Amino acid sequence: MRHFYKKAQSQVEATKEGPVFIQPSQRVITNAKGRYVGMIQAVLADYNAKKITKRDGYQKLSIIIRGFVQETTGINVENYTLYEIKGLGIEKLNKLIEEYYVPEFAEDNRATRMSFEASCNSAMGVIKTWN
Repeated sequence: MRHFYKKAQSQVEATKEGPVFIQPSQRVITNAKGRYVGMIQAVLADYNAKKITKRDGYQKLSIIIRGFVQETTGINVENYTLYEIKGLGIEKLNKLIEEYYVPEFAEDNRATRMSFEASCNSAMGVIKTWN
């Protein structure tokens, strides 16, 4: 799967207890917010134009959110499980990834009840209010 985000420039310091958050400058966060909201809008437009399926949309949305987290915290959560993400203690991220987990991986109809547009709006809201 193609990555929709650039790798974070900050480094993460690892300890026995796990990763340590590294806070980038406010300018870096503000720039990242604009880019990642734009990426979500592009995925939503592709979904609305029927260029991608709902499942593909959720997979892309997950990659975008994980990229944003990496860029703004320095922690590479790209391959983290839901359990590992919850262990970081970032409540907004927990809720988003939990919301996308079933539709991202489900092969059946469990995802049909979910609104992709509402999920995108939730993700953009989290990104816009991230600090």
